[in-house]
Amino acid sequence: MAEGREGQVLLLNEEQCYATVDEEALNVENNNRKLEVKKQRTLIFVGVITLIYCLVELAMAVYTRALVLLSDGFHNLSDCATVVIAFLAIIISKKANNEYMPYGWKRTTVLGGLVNGCFLLALAIYIVLEAIPRLVEPPEIENPIMFIVVAAIGLVLNTVGAIILSRAGHSHGGHSHSNSHSHSHSHSHSHSHSHSSPSNLPKGKKHKKTRDENMFAVFIHYLGDAISSLFVLAAGILIYLFPHKRWVRYVDPISSFIIIIIICYTSIPIIYRCSKILLLSTPKTIDMSDLRRKILGVNGVTEILQLHVWQLVDDSLVASVQIRCSNDVQFPVILEHVREQFRILGIKNTTVEPEFSYIEQKL
Repeated sequence: MAEGREGQVLLLNEEQCYATVDEEALNVENNNRKLEVKKQRTLIFVGVITLIYCLVELAMAVYTRALVLLSDGFHNLSDCATVVIAFLAIIISKKANNEYMPYGWKRTTVLGGLVNGCFLLALAIYIVLEAIPRLVEPPEIENPIMFIVVAAIGLVLNTVGAIILSRAGHSHGGHSHSNSHSHSHSHSHSHSHSHSSPSNLPKGKKHKKTRDENMFAVFIHYLGDAISSLFVLAAGILIYLFPHKRWVRYVDPISSFIIIIIICYTSIPIIYRCSKILLLSTPKTIDMSDLRRKILGVNGVTEILQLHVWQLVDDSLVASVQIRCSNDVQFPVILEHVREQFRILGIKNTTVEPEFSYIEQKL
């Protein structure tokens, strides 16, 4: 009777535990939904304000014949495209994966970032071609007051946008629970595959502050635009204070070259990172030599035949390893220890493919 009661108590505790996990998972899901709605509203607000300002700035650039306003206006217009890409990425990323898209649509943001970075570089080349003739024979800037007003408005809007995006791009993560599974398929030559999809954290609960790389990329663009607007404002003030000085005409093309440097400084790293991800390169945060050494240190692993780690998106790593195992240690034990080495590094999806060194004997 005592054993029966004890079994009932244990069963009840397990049911309560699963109920608690389900409730916490539901709370985390609801919080994530609220955060996604907040991000979408933030992007819509910032995008609309930026678009209105860009149209005004480009109109004033044509009126005042100021290349610095033209370059800054097109740069800010590219941020509207960045906002659209980020907004669509949030929408598309919700689409579930299937057998034809096993990883879902997560890499939409990576592809969009690559396109946006290439567009910025093309814009920088165009500004260079426009700035060189003006550097040789600088034109006179008309209406410097309007020049200053538009630049000041741009500085304020870009700074406010950067602050809003920085707040929307961070969130407090909920409880994280480890949940993994594996299955193997044996073959005639003692070859099996084991697939696991563990959480990137060990068992237990953890509160942590996470950063949305998609929103962070938009924030970086707006921060760069705020700096660009600052140079535009400085150029306008100099032109207003010294209207009859010939050297002040060079402020416009020189400021354009400074903006070009800012564009390249922000776009080239984006192109580099996106290209590395799309080319399935190993992230710099992973020490492959150390990982290989730790896997070889697992009891029962005699050799590593292949080891690959690549980046799916900014916050998701994938790994596959082919190992040769001895027959004196059970494979589930080896599998758990190998998966633990990947979990420590934050790798969510792993594929472990074992080969056994023994040869089956026919009786």
